[in-house]
Amino acid sequence: MMLPLHATSLGGLMRTRTALAAAALLAALAGCSNGSDTEAASEPSPSTSKPAEKPTAEPTEEPGPLAFGEPWKWKSPEYEASGSATALRYQQPVKGVYPPSGEGEVWGSLEAQVCIDSGDVRVSQFPWSLAFADGARVDVTGQSGGDFPRPEFPMDAAVKPGDCVKGLIMFPVPEGQRPERVIYDPDSGMVDGPAEWTVPEK
Repeated sequence: MMLPLHATSLGGLMRTRTALAAAALLAALAGCSNGSDTEAASEPSPSTSKPAEKPTAEPTEEPGPLAFGEPWKWKSPEYEASGSATALRYQQPVKGVYPPSGEGEVWGSLEAQVCIDSGDVRVSQFPWSLAFADGARVDVTGQSGGDFPRPEFPMDAAVKPGDCVKGLIMFPVPEGQRPERVIYDPDSGMVDGPAEWTVPEK
């Protein structure tokens, strides 16, 4: 007995559709799997997604006080001048000189030098001062002559390029206290000022 044609065709058709559905499902699953792998591969890893860290620069320390005898090179664009200043020697107390007017004070003397490389410059004692460890500062008195030791650093002198001025500057300092630093701070628009020198021990 022969099976009806349509029954045989329907069964084959059903088997074909089932096979096609299974194949489509496998293809879809494979596609999802491949898509996930592709997306995972395209995503940057956490280690590569961070920007490279730049090395931090070491903090630069400001230069400390100079040693006595070491010149400080200065430049004044405002006055179109340049030169150098140097603290050479410090002495305390200075013998053979009447004591300062203040009680408990003695004289200290600084030998200083200023040289001019360019420009016409006037120099004086007033930019020079002494600094103590407790923060106290001592300026010049403006006194000159008398029994002060010579040569004195000028109170007001014109210095031309290629010339230097050197001499002693007197300071009234507390007896028994020695300054820590010498400071040179002229009010003339100098670059990188003021300059400082460490006062050597006795």
